[in-house]
Amino acid sequence: MNKNIFSVPVSLLCMISLCFTGCGAKAVPVTSADTAAHTAGTAAPVSLQYDVWEDELPYAEKAADAFNALHNDIQVRVCSISESDYEINLKASLDSGDKIDLFSTKGMASLIQLVESGKVLDISDRVKQGIKDGTLDAAAYGAMFNSILYQNCYYALPSRTTCWELYYNKDIFDKAGIAFPGQMTWAEYAALAKRLTSGTGDSKVYGGYWVDWIPNFLALQHGSYLTDDDLTYARQSLSFLQSLYATDRSHVSFSDMKNADDPNHDVYTQFEDGKVAMVPQGEWMVNELISSKTDVNWEVAPMPIDDGEDAGTTVGQYQFVSISSSCSHPEEAYTFMQFLCGKEGAEIYAQNAILPAYQDADITEAYLKITGKESTRIFLQAKKYIEQPPVRGYQECIVSYFQQAEKYFYGKESLDEAMQQFEAERSSIYSSSALQP
Repeated sequence: MNKNIFSVPVSLLCMISLCFTGCGAKAVPVTSADTAAHTAGTAAPVSLQYDVWEDELPYAEKAADAFNALHNDIQVRVCSISESDYEINLKASLDSGDKIDLFSTKGMASLIQLVESGKVLDISDRVKQGIKDGTLDAAAYGAMFNSILYQNCYYALPSRTTCWELYYNKDIFDKAGIAFPGQMTWAEYAALAKRLTSGTGDSKVYGGYWVDWIPNFLALQHGSYLTDDDLTYARQSLSFLQSLYATDRSHVSFSDMKNADDPNHDVYTQFEDGKVAMVPQGEWMVNELISSKTDVNWEVAPMPIDDGEDAGTTVGQYQFVSISSSCSHPEEAYTFMQFLCGKEGAEIYAQNAILPAYQDADITEAYLKITGKESTRIFLQAKKYIEQPPVRGYQECIVSYFQQAEKYFYGKESLDEAMQQFEAERSSIYSSSALQP
C-alpha cells in the first residue's frame, strides 16, 4: 500500500457530492406522505421514504415538509434509525429488502461499502448532465466535489459538510484568568488543558473533552490515512489522546466517556453544564448548543495543529444522500435529492445552524445570522483534509483501527501491540477480498 493519493488538503481537490437513502423495519416514521390530500380524478402522488440517523431528524423533516408543499406529485416521508451503529442498522435494513428509496450516509467509507454490495443507484448520468446544463452548480459545493467520485462514478450528492474546530467556555477562561485561545499547537493545547483542570467530585472541571470518534485525527491533519504504508502519524495520534485521557488526566477519561448514560451526547451535556473548558468537535455542535437553549458562554477557535502545519488546518468531509438501487421511482427520488442538496435545502440547513454542502453568499449570511457568533465563520474558511478517502476497504480499516484504539485506551494492549494488530488485520482485509486501496 502506497501513500494514499488523497493525502492532500481538500482545498486542493475539486468538489465532492454523494447521496444516501434508507429506511427499514427499525426506522421510525417522522413525516408521512400518506396524509397528502388526494383530489378526485387525480393520481396518487409518488411516495418516497428517506432514512436518516436520529440527530438528522429536526432539519430533515423540515426539508421534506418544504419539498412536499411544493410538489403535489411527490411526497417524502422521513424515517429515523438509531444513532448508535447507524451504518450497521442501515445496511441490515437494505439487505433485508425494506422499502428504502433514499438514505443518508456519514462518509465516503460507509458509502463505498454499500456501493460494493449493490445497494446504491449510480446517478452519474444525472449528475454529469446537471453539471453540463447548469442545473447542478458543482462550484457551489466547494473544493471537495471531485473526491466523491468512486471508480469514476457518482453515487450520491453532498447534503452537509463537516468541519472540526475548538469550542471553549469563555467563563471558565475568565475565572482562571487565562486569555481565550487562538491558533495553538497540540502541545500548547495539552498544556492549556492541564492549567484549566481543577476541582474534584461534583466540582471537577476538565480542561477538555475529546470524543473517541476519530482517534486518528492528528494523522488526518497531516493528510495521512489508514491505508498508508507509514503509519507514524496514526500511531502518534493514539499516543497523544491517551496522554490527555490517562497521563495528564486533563480530559474526561476514555472509560468515563464510554460508560456515560448517553455516550453520543455526553460531551454536549458536560460542556453545557460548565464541566469542560474546551471541546474539539464538529460544526454540528453549534446546532446542539442553539437547540438546547443553553446559557453557556461559548465561542469557537481554530483546531490546534502540529508544528509545521498551516494555520487553520483541520479535518472534515461531506455527508451524503443516495438513492437505493431498489427504488421504484428514481427520477422522483433524484428530484428530491436536487432540492435537499441544492440551494433550497441549504437554506433550511443554514436556518437550523447546520452547515450545508451547498454554499453561496446567501447561505453564508443565513448561517452566520442564526449562529449569532462571528467566530463560527471559521467553519467556512478552514483548510480541510478529507476524513475518509474514496478507497475500497477503508470502512473495514476504520473498524479495525478503532477496535485496537479502544483496547489501547483501556490498557488491554500496548501501543505497539495495537498498531501491530491493526497492520495484520489491514493486510487480511485487502488480501482476503482482493482489494487494492
